[in-house]
Amino acid sequence: MIDVIRLDTPLGPFVIGATETGVLYTSFGDHRPAVLADEPERLDGALAAPAAHQFEAYFAGRRRTLDLPIDWRLSKGFALAVRRALTEVGWGEVVTYGELARRAEHPGAARAVGTAMATNPLPVVVPCHRVLAANGHIGGYSGSGGVDTKRWLLRLEGVSAPR
Repeated sequence: MIDVIRLDTPLGPFVIGATETGVLYTSFGDHRPAVLADEPERLDGALAAPAAHQFEAYFAGRRRTLDLPIDWRLSKGFALAVRRALTEVGWGEVVTYGELARRAEHPGAARAVGTAMATNPLPVVVPCHRVLAANGHIGGYSGSGGVDTKRWLLRLEGVSAPR
């Protein structure tokens, strides 16, 4: 059972899906990972409410860290290693794809890191907006709103928006 809450944020709707283990997915818009299509969902907020309170404070600029348990079920192998390493990159910090590959103990796998970011089921929790290209460019962002969303999140965290 997945407990789902939809929040209104300055970037539009933000969805949180949580289980008894922790936050399973987040999404800008109303996207639900296809792999969960048959999983029942409930909307009572019992499991997702604690996360929702932290996200509301984050989007308002009143919270710099998210202290949330994570249900890592949608991440495996290399992608899991990269996403776990990215959770160590804090508010207002950025990292390159190459540096993140090194931190995940896969030096030279910068392109594969890009794929792991593009398929990240936990935007903001696993802060893929904090990953930049080696030349300092903002790179891409697969969430709703694309690069504009990434730029907004970086500005919220005090990072001057790269080009």
